[in-house]
Amino acid sequence: MYITNTVVIKISLLLQFLRIFKAGYMRLVCLGLLGLVSLWGLGFAIVGWFPCFPVRGYWDRTINARCYGFGFGENPSEFVGTYRAHSASNMVFDVAIFLAPLVLFGRPNLKLKSLLSMAGIFALGAM
Repeated sequence: MYITNTVVIKISLLLQFLRIFKAGYMRLVCLGLLGLVSLWGLGFAIVGWFPCFPVRGYWDRTINARCYGFGFGENPSEFVGTYRAHSASNMVFDVAIFLAPLVLFGRPNLKLKSLLSMAGIFALGAM
């Protein structure tokens, strides 16, 4: 579920950003990130939800199943590698999604109240 949750949260944030950026290059950036995150999520969801073939081999080690990635196959370093790959790519997407709306701070005629509100939201998000 963790893998699926990371993807759904990122997609929901990017869809919210599409509501903010009605036109321009930032809308294209959000659409590009949305496509990348969706493909990334699909790949890791397959690895997470179907860790063995047949899937029953994940909990029934008596059958001859091919397990990989998160499925704790013959080699534990495979699990560690998959976990590190997901964690590292997750962090990269987190930073990209966090930085995307920062262009709003550069808008002309931004009121102090709006500036402080956005700064507070970003500070909470950074924590």
